[in-house]
Amino acid sequence: MTFGTFQIALLSVTLLLSGYIASGVLAARRARRRESTEIEFFRWLALGAVCNAPWVVLAFLIAGDQLRSQDTAWAFAVDHRVWIALVWLFAVFLWPVIVGEAFTRVQGRPPRLIRRYVGSQSPASGATAWDSKFIEVNQRRGDWVLVLLVDGGWIAGELAEGSYASIEPGERDLYVSKVHYTSLDDEFPGLGSEGGILILADQIRLVRFWD
Repeated sequence: MTFGTFQIALLSVTLLLSGYIASGVLAARRARRRESTEIEFFRWLALGAVCNAPWVVLAFLIAGDQLRSQDTAWAFAVDHRVWIALVWLFAVFLWPVIVGEAFTRVQGRPPRLIRRYVGSQSPASGATAWDSKFIEVNQRRGDWVLVLLVDGGWIAGELAEGSYASIEPGERDLYVSKVHYTSLDDEFPGLGSEGGILILADQIRLVRFWD
């Protein structure tokens, strides 16, 4: 079977759109630095391929004989146009959401290429103790943390929804979304009133955790 311009355009839109939606789910569930357009494009392609691979296999298992030529494929599409349209809408708009949610719950060590283009967080080769601990913390919520600062001050709060610890080398800052207690109230009144605070990496001396 050969592909015409319309089929190629439809496949390209399907691949990129499903990858874009899955990437959006990942971005919403897991904070990530803004990256170049090229990296984002390859991420969409990678996620689009992951999302659409099961449907391609399923299509050939169900209608492999009809897809061998363009005429029989077109006749099959016309005869089953309603079901094909419904499956296409599900595969493009709903299935990527499911795939994106699944990626946010994946534990383990995906290969570096997948980690780079798909955006999954897991300890890389040579990861620090900070990386390993905060990857675990970023994937769940509710831990309490006490941060001792280099100037002797301290901040205590909850790593609730919205909290995040960067694992970028040289930029390991920490955002605590709910600050409950702090030694900085005299200098910054109201800081310990359950608001959020960003703590820069060079200001952190020690971090203590409670589940």
